[in-house]
Amino acid sequence: MSRSPAWVARARNTASTSTSRPSTCASLECKLGDCSVTTGIRTLRVALHQKRTVYRIIEIESASSLHDLAEAIMASFDFDFEHPFGFYSSDKPDKMRQQQPMYELFADTGQKTDAKSVQNTKVADVFAKAGHAMTLLYDYDAKWLFHVEMTGAGAKAAGKRYPRMAGSKGDAPDQYPDDFDI
Repeated sequence: MSRSPAWVARARNTASTSTSRPSTCASLECKLGDCSVTTGIRTLRVALHQKRTVYRIIEIESASSLHDLAEAIMASFDFDFEHPFGFYSSDKPDKMRQQQPMYELFADTGQKTDAKSVQNTKVADVFAKAGHAMTLLYDYDAKWLFHVEMTGAGAKAAGKRYPRMAGSKGDAPDQYPDDFDI
């Protein structure tokens, strides 16, 4: 049973698996890597950490929260969105919670953490330049890791709803494989 929002189903029907190109900012500054504008959309390539050939291209409004981004990522991989998560500067699991900046759901639930809020932090504040990447750790027990990299920024397209999956490559893994111990 899939819990994916309607935008994921629409995207699967329209996204190209091999020719998808992320949108880019029309300004020269963005082409040079400075996408500091906070309106419009951000385009992010989200890949499985251990298998980077499996990825999704997500377009999301720049003013959306990191919480919204995490929800869009989980939906694009057909994962339930019911576990804590965080965005980290380090891609090494043993160092993730030692390097700033980091953003965790725990900061929004009143738990003691050195991390910043995912609900109060905008995507544009974290992903300000093309090429900037963070690691999303979803479900601290299962330890799903996703490499999230900003590939561009641009204006919202007329008639499009965000967040949206603009491209996809590879099949999503089972969130709870048969050998997963619950």
